[in-house]
Amino acid sequence: MTINEQLPFVSPTTPIGRPARAGHRLHLRVLSVTGSIALCFLCAGLLAFNPSSNALAATPTTVARSATAKSEQQLAIAEQRTRDTPTNGTVWKDLGLAYIRRAYETADPAFYPLAATALDRAGTLLKKSSDLLAARASLALARHQFAMARTLATSALALQPNSFAASVALVDATVELGSYDDAATL
Repeated sequence: MTINEQLPFVSPTTPIGRPARAGHRLHLRVLSVTGSIALCFLCAGLLAFNPSSNALAATPTTVARSATAKSEQQLAIAEQRTRDTPTNGTVWKDLGLAYIRRAYETADPAFYPLAATALDRAGTLLKKSSDLLAARASLALARHQFAMARTLATSALALQPNSFAASVALVDATVELGSYDDAATL
């Protein structure tokens, strides 16, 4: 048996060890690229798990702190806006939503009465507002008052059928009430 019979990928015109067909060259390129990608992932993994490395400074804890700081800042801005323009109902609605967000982030239910007060104030200034009804539905959801949330969201959608916030609140309330098939068709 000759060397060419033992190694079928080698032809008499090709130096030993070189692929004779383009398919083999393509296969080698694919392996080379795959190996390079794997090496990149390995290096990234080593950097991520190296406690002395600052290459990946955004950890879940720092991201959460950043989000909390941002929502605190948004709440402070909303409170300032209500002091600057106390007769603007939209500003009061935004303050109510900011309180709901803070209650969610901090798990502190003390923000719910503040949100309700802000939304009540917005209700005295805004007439027939779909956004306000959707905000009230969000508060009802946060307080686990799902039937009330569904009623408020349905009312908001009657005023503005394309309201995304009201649609989300309606689906959430319907799911929480156990009407999964109804929620799937909304």
